[in-house]
Formats: sequence, structure tokens, C-alpha cells
Amino acid sequence: MIPCNTELLEEKSIAADPLVSAQNDTFNRTSILQPFVAKMNNCWVPVENMGKGIRNGSVTHENSAQQTEDMNEAMNSDGI
Repeated sequence: MIPCNTELLEEKSIAADPLVSAQNDTFNRTSILQPFVAKMNNCWVPVENMGKGIRNGSVTHENSAQQTEDMNEAMNSDGI
């Protein structure tokens, strides 16, 4: 993955690379920022909690299906 450091584009050898050029054209012409709205927490809070659970061991192979269903329910609720 090419770094998203715009200062690197000042280096001609980097800016001339076709892959760098294609990626930056994509960023500049088609990328859309995620909205900064409270409803985004409906996604990120459950995802963060799932990640923490995987890391601390509370999400296991045995309960992963239920944990995933719970995350999905939280993501699609108005309770957050």
C-alpha cells in the first residue's frame, strides 16, 4: 500500500510511479469521506467491541457465531 503522505508526492521518483499516480487519482476523484454523524457509532462501537472481545478472549470459536449475531443486531438498532 502506498503511503498517504502528500509530502512524498513532491519527490519526482515517487510521483512518477504509475501505481502511485493511479492510487492518488482514485483518492482525488472518487473517494468519499465517511459521514461524521452520530449514526456512524451504530457501526463503529459494535465493531470496536467485537475487536476488543477477540483480543481479550471473550469472543471464542465456540461463541463467535452468537457474538457476530449480537454485533449485527447492535449495528442495526437505534439503541446506541
